[in-house]
Amino acid sequence: MNLELLLNNIYAINKRFEELTFQSGANFNIFNILDVSVCELSHSAFLSELLSPNGSHGKGSIFLKKFLNIICPGMDLEAEEAKVSCEKSVENGRIDILIEAKNFALVIENKIYANDQDKQLKRYYDYLNKEFSKKLRKLAYLTLDGRNASKESLDSLEEDEYIRLSYRGDILEWLNECYKETADMPFLRETLAQYIVLIKNLTGQSERNKMSDEILKVLTKSKENIAAAFDVEKYLAKAKTCLVRERLIPALKYFANKEGFEFFSDSFDTPFKKYLGFTFYNKSWNFLKIRFEFQGENFKEFIYGFQFTNNTSPEALKAFFSGQNSYKHSTFWPLYRPMDLPKYRIWDKDTFVSIAEGGADIVNAMQEKINGLVKLLDGKEM
Repeated sequence: MNLELLLNNIYAINKRFEELTFQSGANFNIFNILDVSVCELSHSAFLSELLSPNGSHGKGSIFLKKFLNIICPGMDLEAEEAKVSCEKSVENGRIDILIEAKNFALVIENKIYANDQDKQLKRYYDYLNKEFSKKLRKLAYLTLDGRNASKESLDSLEEDEYIRLSYRGDILEWLNECYKETADMPFLRETLAQYIVLIKNLTGQSERNKMSDEILKVLTKSKENIAAAFDVEKYLAKAKTCLVRERLIPALKYFANKEGFEFFSDSFDTPFKKYLGFTFYNKSWNFLKIRFEFQGENFKEFIYGFQFTNNTSPEALKAFFSGQNSYKHSTFWPLYRPMDLPKYRIWDKDTFVSIAEGGADIVNAMQEKINGLVKLLDGKEM
């Protein structure tokens, strides 16, 4: 089978499953609609609410007990009066989920797509030992696939000093157990059902797996198909950067010229670099530039915000930025936040299809963010 015919067959399979998904209503998911599907804070908040014996679910400690039975089987852990905190500020960081009970304490570091921070798990391990020295202490690292924490995060910690948890296995198993307890509570039951669908989508276990099986059959049908698939894989990364250079960057330049901005783009010769991005600024601005940047490789973790153009920015401007609590702040970014739509935060098939069609969607999304940033500083010296 030649390459074009192979791609056409795969497209036909994909189209058929998209139609089936639409007809079943599976595309309607409240977590996707509210744009929290890959937001770690939202996942932590939802999990914390389910884990809390005082949660609004009204099921007391039963959800927490089921969770503890999965991650610490056979241990006599007292869950009834446990206190569950989300985004708990401590001396050396902010803990995603902290469970404090009569005879144990558990810290859960929740990672969806974000990178590990320097000595992060080591700091939380030290916190547990310091604050809960007389209790059983557990440190858990929760990711989509149950991967190991990075050496940078572990520092001197050994592999057996923390628990690896996965959304794919542990969380889905627990959620299904919780779901069994909600037959008498339809609103809670439906919310759990939608969250389970979300986790299956994030971990590659949705109905789309059936589509994957059909595609695999096509790919492995002959040696010619396999050879063609490797050709596609070899050139896909180049196709992405080509689309950015030849379709998106000209569209961004056109927008910048139209709106009176100077525009600069990084080279995008390969997707396998961090910190590639696009810069907009006005010649009348003395201190600031607007930057869009991928914090991860392969078009992941797309953020936007202000960067200082030099080190002599006014103190009043720095103070203003630090008071904007809806944004994040770092050494290089006095004010920034992730793109709020998942398809623009992590560029996937849909993003690049949009760019292939001219890139109007992503340009409009970036224009909206630029206008918001400029409006934020209306009347201030930039």
